[in-house]
Amino acid sequence: MLRSLWASRVPLASWLPRRPLTAGLSASVATPTATPTPFYVKIKSRRRWRNAAIGAGVMYVCWSAYFTRVVLPPFADMVEDEEAQPIFFPLPFTSQVVESRPYKGTDPEWQAYIRIARDRELLMKIRNDMLETVRAAAEANPILRHRCGKEMTVRKHWLDLDFPYRPPPKITRDGLMLSSEGLAYVTNEVDAVTMMRISRALWPEPVALSATSFVTTLFRQNMQNVARFFGFGEDEKPRPAVRPIGAPPPPEELAKLSAMLKRAVEDTKEGQKGDTTATGLYPASQPRPQTQTEARPRPNKTPGEWQDLSGLMNAKDLIPFESVRTSIDAAWRAFRQKLSETWLPLRPQPPGGSVGVSGQVELQSPTSRVMIEVTAFWDPKTRKYDAPTMHMKLRSIRPRQQMPLK
Repeated sequence: MLRSLWASRVPLASWLPRRPLTAGLSASVATPTATPTPFYVKIKSRRRWRNAAIGAGVMYVCWSAYFTRVVLPPFADMVEDEEAQPIFFPLPFTSQVVESRPYKGTDPEWQAYIRIARDRELLMKIRNDMLETVRAAAEANPILRHRCGKEMTVRKHWLDLDFPYRPPPKITRDGLMLSSEGLAYVTNEVDAVTMMRISRALWPEPVALSATSFVTTLFRQNMQNVARFFGFGEDEKPRPAVRPIGAPPPPEELAKLSAMLKRAVEDTKEGQKGDTTATGLYPASQPRPQTQTEARPRPNKTPGEWQDLSGLMNAKDLIPFESVRTSIDAAWRAFRQKLSETWLPLRPQPPGGSVGVSGQVELQSPTSRVMIEVTAFWDPKTRKYDAPTMHMKLRSIRPRQQMPLK
């Protein structure tokens, strides 16, 4: 028997009593009715990347067809024409100011400076033309003409002539140039005034500074009002004294009240003698004209029709505009003052080879003296002043006969 067991290779431990599989587990787990815990497995799908790749390919094909069939044909026709000008496409944020090369002794501009400096009659003519231009501009100004008079003469002048060492700086911008030879990346010179307008439109610094002044003034006034409400500040205007209840009025007020009462009694007596209406202006035989308030019938509205009267109320009536007008006016005044200080007119670059004229001119009128500051450039090619670059500024106005204020 033992040999048979040994030959079957059955372990002897298998003949011993076995332990149940549910031993040591909780009752909820050991019972066969317990529900198994589900496990969720997220399977990644590659359809999203596939859809994105298909969409990008479709967009590229559509854009290529639109660009080659709609956009390029007009430009190709223009480029094929030999007389057509090349087209420049500027790139953003590529503008820069480039200093010009200084004049040499052999340049025609420097030779013109030498001839002007040696010609005394021409120098006198340049100064006289500037004085006449300033006088004519002052007489044409309506404000100066109303305050100082129509007739003005030149009293004194301080004018300096400057010969620049180099032409005005240039403003360049990078971009794409489309010509008959093809498309090329170039650096092209642009108009200074156009570049200044674009810069002011993109970065309106004067408007930003004015808005900051507006907000600062309005915030300061509101803080002062809050501090004044809690008693930490002083009132702008002294409050009138409040009379206590039951106290007799002062003698001046009593005299005014008695005079008003006596006048009202006399008017009532005169109206009764003339047998007039309540106003005492129309007798009983003459029909009294109907006033505008009496002729207008009063609306007879039921509660259901009251909603029709909602249009008579304006949204402005719901806001205490009169109480905040003072603070808004002061802030708006600060905004306009800051804007007038920072918003300067755009002045283009002067022409190359021009002579700078700067200084002050004092004009005299029958009642006052006017000081004007001027800056201009005289062009030797046209032998005239360049009007776009001329700038005049009022410096002061003084009366000829000054009297004391008291």
